[in-house]
Amino acid sequence: MDRQTKYLLVGAILTFLILTGGYATSIYDNSQLLSLVEKCKLEAAQAQSREQKQTVTVPANPGKTDPVRNTQVQPQAVTDPELIAKLDKQLAKDNALMLEFACDPDRLSKLGSDVEVEIPIQKLIIKSMTTSGRIFKDAQVIALFTFLLFGAPFGWYFLLRRIREFRDAIVGK
Repeated sequence: MDRQTKYLLVGAILTFLILTGGYATSIYDNSQLLSLVEKCKLEAAQAQSREQKQTVTVPANPGKTDPVRNTQVQPQAVTDPELIAKLDKQLAKDNALMLEFACDPDRLSKLGSDVEVEIPIQKLIIKSMTTSGRIFKDAQVIALFTFLLFGAPFGWYFLLRRIREFRDAIVGK
């Protein structure tokens, strides 16, 4: 076996090992990301349950001022039980929707790491999201360059053999 063929085989094996390692690391990082998302949802749900108030207030005329006193209209306490139940259901729906979006890795990664986030674990999700997608791509680039580096001698000598065969065919040997 020629030396350049041995280089090609070593390069192919190294390429395979680099891709396998990058893929395994990517799978591990994605599983860590999923556990961080679950932990974030749990923390967000606990934070929302602590912040819920017993009474619901609704402004009489939201965003309007009293024309006589020229002051902002103050919120009034709601005492109707049906309205309170209806508002609580709407608040629960809004909280569930907010909880779903508060821990979504795609939405958080679009915000970037410099944006102030409400839950500290969201910063970990952003950091994990940016590194998890990049590791396998980096492994692919490194594997490609490794294969090209170790395959270059084989390609060069293969090309020289074909040129020699072509020359011999023209000369008539």
